[in-house]
Amino acid sequence: MIPSREIFWNVGSQQGAVYLVALMSVAIASIGLLQHIKGWRKGRKEKIFDQAGNRLKYFFRFLLSHERIRKDTYAGVMHLFIFWGFVVLFLGTLIIAFQEDLLLPFFGRKVLEGNFYLIYSLVLDLFGLLAIVGVGLALYRRYVLQPEKLDNKPSDLILLCLILFILVSGFCVEGFRLNVSNPQWALWEPVGWLFGTIFNVLGIATSTQRGLHKIIWWLHLIASMGLIAYFPFSNLFHVVSSSLNVFFRSLKPSGALVPIDIQEGEQFGVAHIQDFTWKDLLDLDACTRCGRCQENCPAAISGKPLNPKKVIQDLRTFLQPFSHNGVPLVSNIVSEAELWACTTCRACMEVCPVFVEHLNKIIEMRRHSVLTESKFPSEYKQVFKNLEIFGDTLGKGKLFREDWASNLTIDRVYQQNDTGLLFWVGCMSALYDERSKNTPIAAAKILEKAGLDFGILGEEELCCGDAARRMGNEYLFQHLAKKNIEVFRKYKIKKVVTHCPHCFNTFKNEYAQFGADIEVVHFMELIVTLLREGKLNVKSKIDDIFTYHDPCYLGRHNSIYMEPREILGLILNSDMKEMDSFRDKSFCCGAGGGNMWRAAVTGRRIEGLRVEEAVKTDASGIITSCPFCEIMFDSAVKQKGLEYSFRLMDIIELVNRVT
Repeated sequence: MIPSREIFWNVGSQQGAVYLVALMSVAIASIGLLQHIKGWRKGRKEKIFDQAGNRLKYFFRFLLSHERIRKDTYAGVMHLFIFWGFVVLFLGTLIIAFQEDLLLPFFGRKVLEGNFYLIYSLVLDLFGLLAIVGVGLALYRRYVLQPEKLDNKPSDLILLCLILFILVSGFCVEGFRLNVSNPQWALWEPVGWLFGTIFNVLGIATSTQRGLHKIIWWLHLIASMGLIAYFPFSNLFHVVSSSLNVFFRSLKPSGALVPIDIQEGEQFGVAHIQDFTWKDLLDLDACTRCGRCQENCPAAISGKPLNPKKVIQDLRTFLQPFSHNGVPLVSNIVSEAELWACTTCRACMEVCPVFVEHLNKIIEMRRHSVLTESKFPSEYKQVFKNLEIFGDTLGKGKLFREDWASNLTIDRVYQQNDTGLLFWVGCMSALYDERSKNTPIAAAKILEKAGLDFGILGEEELCCGDAARRMGNEYLFQHLAKKNIEVFRKYKIKKVVTHCPHCFNTFKNEYAQFGADIEVVHFMELIVTLLREGKLNVKSKIDDIFTYHDPCYLGRHNSIYMEPREILGLILNSDMKEMDSFRDKSFCCGAGGGNMWRAAVTGRRIEGLRVEEAVKTDASGIITSCPFCEIMFDSAVKQKGLEYSFRLMDIIELVNRVT
């Protein structure tokens, strides 16, 4: 006998009712899908249908392999089991539909027979079992472990129980069928066979099992069709919205913000929900409420008002059919305290498994508050004024810009037009205090040792504009950027090296938006190259044990993790001690997004938490590669009374010492 089975066994006379129920469920689901699409279409147009090949590559990489979801091992395994279980079961259902509604009526042929049927049955049973295990793990996680990042809603429990009922009832139906029909190949459906064995052990008569088969078959069908109808109205819709969001994710550089057309633009930033783009609104719909963003947000961890998941979920309410589009978002939906607590560290976006762009939405709302409403933290007023008048955040101006180099012989580009490499110093290192000047001095000495032809802009160097842009003052940022680009062109500068990650990110990822054509290198990259080429040699090694802090704008924004570690591996005698949060999960210093100039009015100081983490490693000090981080940590070290026992240095200072 050829292995096969009758699809509508025991319920064959009621096929018409089956198709009617299916049609109703699809109709209801279609209404829900249209509501989602209508919600996305509230937003402005955005053309992102480019690079289809790359988009497909990333789609398969991140969605089908669950690359980001698996960073949380428990959640990753759980989700993989449920996802692939349902994918395979859905494909199995499509094969049945293909046979019953196309091949048999029109060609009189079957595909579900012979060896293919046996393999088909085995695969579906095994993946169905995986899905049950996955749902069990989900229930245990949500209602036993109860991690703080998950906000359980009644709909979550309903959905998980409905899915579990569909899976278990499906195996019950299979077990009853196998017991009644008793095929020779029953073991090819191992889970159904196990269920059938349990029913026999319980002493359920064969005639009773036939009757139960029909009842549970219908309950299974109604539940399955109910899930399809409920699908777009439930959290399960993230299967669609998240998949689309992964496909349409931004392919721009991680550290780049979208510019505003200051001259022609009619809208500056986002005031109402419809001011976002349709992709921004798809973002809101794609959020799965997994809580990874809030779990990694330094503002949330330190007790600040900001919770990135809450911001996304609060904005999401405006996608509902009867929401009021005209409600101003800031103050009504997103509080000012939430808006300005963000350090722009990008931790939320780094861990989001479906590429929700929390940071961009916060910046857009900041832009409206600054450019249209003139509402921003009072401390920023002086920063903006300093940038407008003096060209730096500290208000010191040209007279002091070159002081750090007063004892060095360095070419000034404005005196010598043929400089091969521009060393960009930045406001914080050139002007903040005497300690901050140690890093550019060490950097200049390294360049001299390597025999490189370099120069500085000195008094012609203005702030790169990073702080203004991330504080929402796009107009001021563009003003500074265009002035700096004019200077680059004036002196025919083609290559820039800087040790400040904020300047590096701005030059590398954002100045091209305004026509800049320059090669930008961070000092960590340059040092590694010089060491590899033998232009810089390590003459001695340092015995002290250090830990290294990954700056947000060097790491998460630009993926420079290995270079600092390679350098430290060459100049330290002992292995560096990593903190608990490092590389892409590094904990922010708290300075970004304008918070360098704000006092922490709520919660704990972010930089203090990071220093505490560093001290726990039992290292003798912390090394960083960012002037902002160094300033913040210096303050934290002094506040904790550790200035004589815990050292703080920039990696460039160490390199200069040993070469």
